[in-house]
Amino acid sequence: IWFLENDPALVSYRNFLKRFGADEITVIGVFAEDVFKPDVLATLDRITKAAEKAPHAYRTRSLTNIRIFAWEEPPTDEGGDDEDAVGGGIAIDKLIKTLPKDLAAAADLRKRTLSNTLLVDNLVAKDGKAAAIVIELSPEGNTFEGKIEQLDAIREILAKEKHPGVTYRLGGSPTLDDAFLKASEEDMTLLAPLGAFLVILMTFVVFRRLSSAMIPLTVVLFASIWTVGLMGALGYKFNIVSSALISLLMAVGVADSIHVLAEYYRQLMNGEEREEAVRRTVAHLITPCFFTSITTAAGLAALLTSDLRPIREFGLMAAAGVLFAFALSITLVPAILQYVKPPPERFFERQREGRMAKLLVLMGRPTSAVRVFVVGISVALTVAGAYVIPDLKVGANALNYFREDAKIRVDSLAIDKALGGSTSVEFLVRTKKKGGLKEPKFLKRIDEFSRWIESLHGVTRSMSVLDSLKEVNRVLNGGKTSAAKLPTSRQMAAQYYLLLEGEDDFDKMVQEDYSVARLTARVSMTDSGYLAHELPAIAAELENRFNKDGLEFVMTGFIKLMSNMEIYLLDSQ
Repeated sequence: IWFLENDPALVSYRNFLKRFGADEITVIGVFAEDVFKPDVLATLDRITKAAEKAPHAYRTRSLTNIRIFAWEEPPTDEGGDDEDAVGGGIAIDKLIKTLPKDLAAAADLRKRTLSNTLLVDNLVAKDGKAAAIVIELSPEGNTFEGKIEQLDAIREILAKEKHPGVTYRLGGSPTLDDAFLKASEEDMTLLAPLGAFLVILMTFVVFRRLSSAMIPLTVVLFASIWTVGLMGALGYKFNIVSSALISLLMAVGVADSIHVLAEYYRQLMNGEEREEAVRRTVAHLITPCFFTSITTAAGLAALLTSDLRPIREFGLMAAAGVLFAFALSITLVPAILQYVKPPPERFFERQREGRMAKLLVLMGRPTSAVRVFVVGISVALTVAGAYVIPDLKVGANALNYFREDAKIRVDSLAIDKALGGSTSVEFLVRTKKKGGLKEPKFLKRIDEFSRWIESLHGVTRSMSVLDSLKEVNRVLNGGKTSAAKLPTSRQMAAQYYLLLEGEDDFDKMVQEDYSVARLTARVSMTDSGYLAHELPAIAAELENRFNKDGLEFVMTGFIKLMSNMEIYLLDSQ
């Protein structure tokens, strides 16, 4: 929702989703002393099967349903004599065909799993104390509402799976959106009443009249209803940016109406009757209040130049809200004052002689000393502010918006540490010629890029069809770790690809006659903000080092969008 419809980054992202289906994931982290114990694996299997049916689940992967490459021994004759057996070959089959029933079978599974580089730091922790269930979000579910619907269903699943010694944690970008929603709702539930109370309290402290306290609040209430109503009429959605509208309207609406109240009481203090005092108040304030409001609205409307849609919507709604507050202050407030009993004489005495009055007179007295003091303080604060501007950090890790003990933050840190991250930077890899991904020189350069991207801070691993090619080579060469290498000839690559075509969702790794591939760099959620800030430098490295001789890498995905948001926001400001 942050981008304009024709934004190049959004168009590229949607094209990527059409090709490969999904990039945002929800990760269920299952933590136990040993996830390979039969009872824990049975729990993992039940959750996996239930998660496959969750709303907007595009694909669900875990140890209990993942398919791997393995060497398949040739069949023997009926007498069991192996001498007549011929050949053997590579097969793609489930890692767990039957759930282990005893500790011996579990130990064998543990050994096979932790020796598989495709699984470790992906679906299982290297120490065997955590396993992941990765749920890819379908393109049609890649909306705020879709994410919340999926997470609600997942939480219901986990609530039914109580298991001693097993802890469940949720991570991934959908959980971040969900946490923002809940935090925003909690904030609005608290801050709106608290703001209203403070408006009443502080206005009462100044004027010592309940009617004077309620009038500004009425202006804020009406202006807020009109503004939010206009949002609904225009089809805008309430989001984390637009939630600031109410606070803004509270500040502007109170300021406008207090101007009117103060001038009205000044007119009464000068001996005018109520009706005449109201008339003179409007005549005196309509011009300065209009120019104050129109310049404020113009400043907010400048946000319409932003490339981020919610910023544009906020600018338009805030400008409209300011004008609504002005209109209400100059019409509704005088109308109410016509029916409110004027204050007694002691009110005016307090206005003339009270502490607040004396303080305001002191602050507004145009003497040389006051002018020097005000200018001096202003210059000092400006210089101090300018001095510390370079210390501002551009960009932010969204997890840091939450308290250190917040569940979203605790869970994300645990998943990042044990299972290699819960978000990603995606790359579309293209060759100019059909079948280019069979060329060893291109495979070698893609592998070089994979190693380079993995060296960056925050990137836990890269995943692409190259991992499968290496795994095929390893299995064909006796399962030795040292044999996990790329094919050295086009013919060998073509043969390996033929074997891979039996893998689940092969077309989600390679397309267009082996000329387009997907490369995913898994990123820890805790470092996503840092990496988003570094993407322009990564793009420059791609152009200078890797995009040449008929091979091209195009960046997209969740973190790429985060990076563009950051750039757009800074540029628009």
